[in-house]
Amino acid sequence: MANKESQRVFSDDNRIYIIGEFDEEMENGLVWYITKKIKELKDRKDAELEVYINSPGGNGYLLVHLVELLEQAKREGITVKTIVTGHAYSCGSLLAVVGTPGHRYISKYGEHLLHYGSFDGGRKYTPMQIDRDSARWKRWTKQLLKHYEKYAEVPDLEEHMKDDNFWVQASDCIKWKLADKYIEEL
Repeated sequence: MANKESQRVFSDDNRIYIIGEFDEEMENGLVWYITKKIKELKDRKDAELEVYINSPGGNGYLLVHLVELLEQAKREGITVKTIVTGHAYSCGSLLAVVGTPGHRYISKYGEHLLHYGSFDGGRKYTPMQIDRDSARWKRWTKQLLKHYEKYAEVPDLEEHMKDDNFWVQASDCIKWKLADKYIEEL
């Protein structure tokens, strides 16, 4: 499977490479491919799915879909290896931490960016839209905090997330369980 336009998502056997922004274009082939792989691998002993990530982040709704697919793979007994080869920013970080504990890797020069992200790209709002989006934003930020708390142990997480530029170097990623090992230990 390959994204012919930009080659940002491609696969080889049981490996998936996510390079670039999480967006609707990426979703078209990626969701189908992961779903297909789960069906193929679910009854195999010692099945593994590797997800290589080098991404600046992107669409949170696609991320939620991908997280659920990787969780489904783990429920089916598939070991999900996440490998951060360079950077896992925003959605990339949130996806990387979902890997099976003990199988989340990062390069020595890799890093995660933890923050709340954004929604709309600067559109104008009516007062009713502001109230509605405020409630949605509060739900989203709570969901992101719960996500990191489920998979990692970042001290003062909520304070760091408010920064919007909380860059976490590889050594701290391992210390705070955003990753488990360096790539060379793979």
